[in-house]
Amino acid sequence: MPDGNNRIQVITINSSPLKTCLVNVYMTSLQGAGDLDYKDTMDQISEIIEKYKDSYQTIICGDMNASLHRDNRRRDQNLKEFMINNNLSLGNRYPTATTFFHHNGKKISQSSRESKNAHTLWKKKINSQQNAEQEKNNFTSKKRKLRQLRRQAYASKNEKFFNDVMQVSQKDSKTFHKLIKKQRSKLDINTDILYIGNQTFEGENILSAWQTHFETLGTPNFDENIFDLERLKLSKLQNKIISELDLQNKEITKATPTEIESVIRKLNTGKASDENRIVSEHYIHAIDIFETVINDRLEPELFPSQKTLQRGFTEGASSLFTAFIVSETTMLYKFLKIVSELLTLDAEKAFDTVNHEIMLNKMFHDGIGGDMWVLKTSTPI
Repeated sequence: MPDGNNRIQVITINSSPLKTCLVNVYMTSLQGAGDLDYKDTMDQISEIIEKYKDSYQTIICGDMNASLHRDNRRRDQNLKEFMINNNLSLGNRYPTATTFFHHNGKKISQSSRESKNAHTLWKKKINSQQNAEQEKNNFTSKKRKLRQLRRQAYASKNEKFFNDVMQVSQKDSKTFHKLIKKQRSKLDINTDILYIGNQTFEGENILSAWQTHFETLGTPNFDENIFDLERLKLSKLQNKIISELDLQNKEITKATPTEIESVIRKLNTGKASDENRIVSEHYIHAIDIFETVINDRLEPELFPSQKTLQRGFTEGASSLFTAFIVSETTMLYKFLKIVSELLTLDAEKAFDTVNHEIMLNKMFHDGIGGDMWVLKTSTPI
């Protein structure tokens, strides 16, 4: 529906006997500065309710970031007033339990006190030789709740850490070194056994096994059971047709001074430069400058087809972060005593064994055409 924005999504359903207007909302969680945004979002929802009230029954769902069963905080009061003004009511069996748990242990501290108090009452009854069955059950319940909160806090903390790993880049040096320190502080992370194909390697043989494995990955293999020979044949045929047809109507524009300066800054020679920030090595590596200018122009065209989770061979996203994800996941499942298996897919693409005919064909279908495509067929990839 045209109604709504980045915080409000509206869907109409031809239900019977009344049509339904489903409003899904995610309210801002910011306090103070976010109150104006919160009220503005409420006003927009009110307008939607008014618009559809004659023909639809309106259901509001989502995250209101407020409570109707808590103390009278300012935001809670705003939500209650909003419901009254729009004649809204809660659905049957609407949950009243807390749905947010602080990492800093506010809920855990409260639950811990309740557990201790329940334990004290239970022991008091036991010491006075009274029937303490009810107190025991209460203590067991409180202790179970405390353990649940601790597990939730631990899981939430781990989830935040995993998100940090997924989003961090090498330019974020603070988080990067924090992850390094966290990783090195864990000693029990050595690989005990390694399986490559049908072979098993243990102890000191693991290192040599990795070496042999990567040598194999770095060697082109045209075995028809592994390599798609039909794809290669088709790519060669298409590339020949592309080069013969008059498709070179997209000329390559001249490199601008800004592009050249940007590339030169990327060449780290470690030597003093002249007033134009140029050293002799820049002339020696002129072909590198040329290739970098071309590649910088190609990246925006090719980036949409790249997987968002790719780490290696991506600027600012080292493959080291993939190692963090793997090791953290491994340790988590080890802590939970659950067997985990790691499957590595397309590992060979990390090596220079990709057939250039297929790569050029893929580039053409991804939008790299004209003179730029012809140029790449005659320059190293």
